[in-house]
Amino acid sequence: MASIKDEIHQYLKNGNSITPAIAAEEFNCYCLAAVILKLRKKGITILSEKIEGTQSKRYWIDNAR
Repeated sequence: MASIKDEIHQYLKNGNSITPAIAAEEFNCYCLAAVILKLRKKGITILSEKIEGTQSKRYWIDNAR
């Protein structure tokens, strides 16, 4: 069984972007920033941008490379 971190990584690799709301709804993950930090520490390049009008960020992997 894959961990939440692995499931989110696969979700991003499939070309999706993720927000804290999506992480909570789809993966029952309530601390997306911690998962993103762990993935980045493994050397995975994850891009982000602040969602206007909120304190949240949207994360994605640039698959164009």
